[in-house]
Amino acid sequence: MAKRCTVCQKSYASQANFCAVCGRPLVTQGLSSSSRNVRLFLTVVISALVTYAVFAAARTPLVVESRFFDLPSAKASAVYNLLKPRDVKVVVQKDGDRVRITGTRRECDAIADFVNLIARFRGQSPCSIEQNMARARKTWSARQTYRMPGPKSKALFDALAPDDVPVLVSWKGKRLRIDANPSDQATLEHFVQILRGRRL
Repeated sequence: MAKRCTVCQKSYASQANFCAVCGRPLVTQGLSSSSRNVRLFLTVVISALVTYAVFAAARTPLVVESRFFDLPSAKASAVYNLLKPRDVKVVVQKDGDRVRITGTRRECDAIADFVNLIARFRGQSPCSIEQNMARARKTWSARQTYRMPGPKSKALFDALAPDDVPVLVSWKGKRLRIDANPSDQATLEHFVQILRGRRL
């Protein structure tokens, strides 16, 4: 870095300490504006890299798992159609009547609860289903209206509308109104969060 004499204003190389003309001590010249800009830029870049490294090291990695659900054909298709949009964070695959879900443990639990809801009376006779539905109607004390894009709202309606699903559902455009018991309503609230593209 160049040095300068404050009396005679003569410049010297960085190794010199005294002015050859007047013998006064030399003063280091300030950085040029371009040098200051380069230093500032490097400081910002290094700070950003250090911050990124700290957050990357502290962030907990996302742990996912896979679960398989064997369902009647129509219900397997309904679950697949609900979870296949790109903005839904879980990964869904379908092989015949078997659906494979890959997501976090909480997401897989929420989907398992939903599957158990729509397939609750699987394998029962029509008479038994009718009796169980009559009992279920007496517990529908929780009403909730969900707003979602039309196709998702319609797909969820299609999954919940069959006579063997123990909820009462009505659909209009982006609005889906569901009457259910409080436990099933909580299941639906978690499932709707997944459909909205949020992670659990």
